[in-house]
Amino acid sequence: MKTLMKRHILLDTLILSAAFKILNDLLQAHKLRFRFFVIQVVVTLAVIGIIVGIIQLIRRQNNKKARRLAYIDGMKYSANTSEFLDRFVYYYEYKNFFISGNVLKIMDEYPGFTGPDPIRTVYDENGNGTVVMGRGG
Repeated sequence: MKTLMKRHILLDTLILSAAFKILNDLLQAHKLRFRFFVIQVVVTLAVIGIIVGIIQLIRRQNNKKARRLAYIDGMKYSANTSEFLDRFVYYYEYKNFFISGNVLKIMDEYPGFTGPDPIRTVYDENGNGTVVMGRGG
C-alpha cells in the first residue's frame, strides 16, 4: 500500500486517458471504434483515478504544509509551517479542531534552516511586532 501511495495516481490516470484518446482517434481514422463496454470501463476507471488522484494530492499537500498544535507559555496555538528557502512557523490563536484565529500572534523564522534558535516575533492586537528571541532588527 505504501508503494501505491508514493505513485502519482492522477498523473498516471491522465496519461492513460490521453493514450486511450489517441488510440480511439487512430481507430476512428481507419473507420473502426472500440466496443461500448470498453469505453465504459475506461471512463469508469478514469473517473475513479481522477477522484483518488485528487484525494492523494490533497493528502500530500496537507502533509507538506504542517499544521499542528503548539503550547507556548501555557497558551495553546495553531501552528502553520511554511518552507521554501527559509522556514517560517506562524502561530494563530487556537479555537477548536476545525477553527483557528486569523490574526497572527507569533512568528518564528529560521533563516536558511540554520541554527536551533529561531528569530521569534510576537505581535500585539494592532499587528505591531516585537522581536523577543534571536537576532532581529
